[in-house]
Amino acid sequence: MIYGAIDIGSNAGRLLIGNVVEEDGMASIKKFSLTRVPLRLGEDVFTDKKISPARVKMLIKTLKAYKHLMDVYDIVDYRACATSAMREAENRKEILEEIKKETGIKLEIIAGEEEAELIFSTINTMKFERNKSYLYIDVGGGSTEVSLLENGERKKSKSFKIGTLRILKGKVDEKRWLELKDWVKTLNPEHKQILAIGTGGNINRMLKINRSEDDNSISYSDIKRIQTHIASYSLNDRINKLGLRPDRADVIVPAADIYLAVMRYADVTQMLVPKVGLSDGIIYELYKKNRKK
Repeated sequence: MIYGAIDIGSNAGRLLIGNVVEEDGMASIKKFSLTRVPLRLGEDVFTDKKISPARVKMLIKTLKAYKHLMDVYDIVDYRACATSAMREAENRKEILEEIKKETGIKLEIIAGEEEAELIFSTINTMKFERNKSYLYIDVGGGSTEVSLLENGERKKSKSFKIGTLRILKGKVDEKRWLELKDWVKTLNPEHKQILAIGTGGNINRMLKINRSEDDNSISYSDIKRIQTHIASYSLNDRINKLGLRPDRADVIVPAADIYLAVMRYADVTQMLVPKVGLSDGIIYELYKKNRKK
């Protein structure tokens, strides 16, 4: 069965179309199509606390296109979720009503805790050593979700209002960073060996810059080196010389700041990058729901 997952984030909107395949007791997500549109809702919300009419129009156009794609793939079920920017938009109720009227899509605004839970659920589609400890870090435009995994189970999880667009807009003060630092430091008081798992478009891009084709891990020093290299270029040169998309070129440096900070606070030196995210978690949730029927 084919499912659709819509993720309306602070930086971009994504539609993932795929299914879940089980083999030898292991589930994996087979992706048929991934469509990403740089909506940048957070640019409005983190400055004006509302989403502008122009961006609402763009969002509705995007969702109409997503609906057509889902129809083409003849999906059996879908879920549409919005995260940090929509959570904080003062005009969110009116926007949801307009979206439903114009597209027929029910867009849900999910809490940070549910966002973290959905992202974390993708751990069930990864091959990893269950007897080890992992720190799951997902960095978005408006928030960062951090979870501690021990013996295959999530022990602690928290969402923080620290994201790439927030940083670019100067909306993350020192108090937020201290909250993140204090919470993460409680996760590894004995400085045990913990491996990080990083998700989000920016860490995927850093991995691509850094890795050989058969390696899906990146070190703290590698992230720092890549960040320093990218930051040495102007925004235009990041696009024209480094080949970064315009909506990636500005956020990748603050994204590195967040990953590096969490790794440093937790005394972690290595990160796995499985290239999954919220939309993968939605697909996996739909699969589990329909499997029970």
